[in-house]
Amino acid sequence: MISNEKKLIDFIESEYECFLDSIREISMNGRNLFIDMDCKFVHLDKIPMLTDCGVVEANCFSVDTIVYCSIKNCLYLIEFKEGWPQGDSAKELRFKCYDTLSKLIRNWTSSIGSRSEFFNLKIKYVVITRAPKKNTDANNGEINSSFLSVLNASQSFFKLQVLKKTYVDDVRVLVEDDKVFKFLSRVTHNNSMDYYHKGQLARTEWRKSASLGTTSNVIPI
Repeated sequence: MISNEKKLIDFIESEYECFLDSIREISMNGRNLFIDMDCKFVHLDKIPMLTDCGVVEANCFSVDTIVYCSIKNCLYLIEFKEGWPQGDSAKELRFKCYDTLSKLIRNWTSSIGSRSEFFNLKIKYVVITRAPKKNTDANNGEINSSFLSVLNASQSFFKLQVLKKTYVDDVRVLVEDDKVFKFLSRVTHNNSMDYYHKGQLARTEWRKSASLGTTSNVIPI
C-alpha cells in the first residue's frame, strides 16, 4: 500500500514536472557552485503560491526542494545555503518552512486528501550550508571542533527549534560535507557527489561503493 508521503511526492513531481532541476542548479548561489549530484528534484521556489480562491500570491518564501526517503518513509524539506545564513537570510529560514508547508497543504487538499491527513505526514526540515568563516580554517577548510560540538548538540541556530515537533517532526543543520553526502546519498540512492568548497578553489569528489565504502578525493579547480 502506498503511503501518504509517497502520494504527495508523486503528485508534486508529476504536477510540476516542468520545474524539475538538478541539485547543481537548485543549490547554486549566483555563479557559485555548491553541490552536484546526478539526480533531479522539483524546485519548490518555482511553484506558485495560491490563495484559497486561486489567486497567485507573490513574494512568498519557499525552501529549495522536497525529497522523499523510501528508507524512512519521510519527506524532507531541503534548503541549500552556499554561505552561512546571516541577517535577513537567517530569519527567512523559518518563514520558508511555514510558507512551503502552506503551499504543500494547498496542493494536498485540492488533489489528494484532507487537511487533517496532511498534518499526519512525516516531514523533516534540513538546512544544508557552510560553517561561518570564523569557524573554518582558512588553509585546509576544516571546521572548528568546538563549533561542531555546539551545532550537533543544539538546534538553536536560526531559532529553528521552534519548528521541531510542531510544523515538522525534526530540524537539522548540516555543514560537514561528509555528513551532507551521507544524508543525500541515502535519500537519493545516489552514490556520488561533488562538493564545491568556499571560494570555488577546489571540490571534493565523494563516492560510495560496496567494495571500497565511502571515499573522498579533493580536486583543485
